[in-house]
Parts: sequence; structure tokens; C-alpha cells
Amino acid sequence: MPTRKVSLPKALDLFVNRTIKTGRYDNASDVICAGLRLLVREEKEKENAEKFAWLKEKISEHCQPGYRELIGLNEPTVRRTGATSHPKDDSSLTKGPMN
Repeated sequence: MPTRKVSLPKALDLFVNRTIKTGRYDNASDVICAGLRLLVREEKEKENAEKFAWLKEKISEHCQPGYRELIGLNEPTVRRTGATSHPKDDSSLTKGPMN
């Protein structure tokens, strides 16, 4: 495993030492690795949230108005004429994909 020398502010150094004393971690390397794993998870969650928002937007753009509400896209829809309506008010709700 690669090694790395890091400098920590006094407060973080004290935290590392206190955490080791609890017995949860064996050494400073384990504490730092645990913190970095949390940071990696946070970054992945942020990236996934951005991807989900993009996907939700793309689905909304191509979804029939009556079905937006079914999949949790309750925002008002914009018809091709530019008029804004809510899916509940849309007469296409009575029309299914086979009509």
C-alpha cells in the first residue's frame, strides 16, 4: 500500500488520537482512511444526485403529460403551443398509450 505524509491541524490531530483511544481504530492511518472513504461516498452521492436530476429532466421532456404525475414529475407541463397546464387538467389523462 502506498504511504503518504500528511500535515494535520492540531484539532484534527487531537481528534485522530481520541478516536484511536476509543479502540474503534488501531492507528492514525485507519482513521484517515475511514474519513477519506466517507468523502468518496459523499462525492459519489453528489454525482449520483446530479445524474438522477438530469435523467429525471430527460424523462419529463419525453413523457406524456398524464404519466408525469405517476412517476413523481408533478411539475406543470408546457404544451407545444406554449400554454402551461398541470397534468390533472390535461384531457390526455383519459387517453392511455394505446388510445
